[in-house]
Amino acid sequence: MKRKEVEHAVFDIIEEYGNVLKGTAKRSFGVPESVLPHSKKVIKNAIRVALLMTDDNEVREHLKYGYISLANFVSDDEAKRTEEIAQDFFSFLDMEEDRKKEFLHARFKSGFLGDYELAMTITTKIAEEQKRLRGELEQFLEGK
Repeated sequence: MKRKEVEHAVFDIIEEYGNVLKGTAKRSFGVPESVLPHSKKVIKNAIRVALLMTDDNEVREHLKYGYISLANFVSDDEAKRTEEIAQDFFSFLDMEEDRKKEFLHARFKSGFLGDYELAMTITTKIAEEQKRLRGELEQFLEGK
């Protein structure tokens, strides 16, 4: 592949991924991996190549953000569960005070604490993956 073809392919991948990021920015706890336009590996490699190709600090910061944001993409099942839990929580916040007690009582009977533990586990996993990706990116940039 010629340099121009590589540049074009890299920036197409990044643009497609950027559009996904824009469209999923309001997701609370995790985004399904299936919405990614390419595998995480392909996106990471494209971002790395782009970082090597640009000296523009603003562009570089956006690329770094995109790289670390890959952590927010979790299995479809995990994303579905955390979204359900988030919707449940926001429904609770919107309820009239007299309904909240009834709502909580019903949730305790159904064992909802396990759901919230799952959400916390997934949220922790995302935070740990962000930290890992940040370190991976720093190591890459130091070695370039």
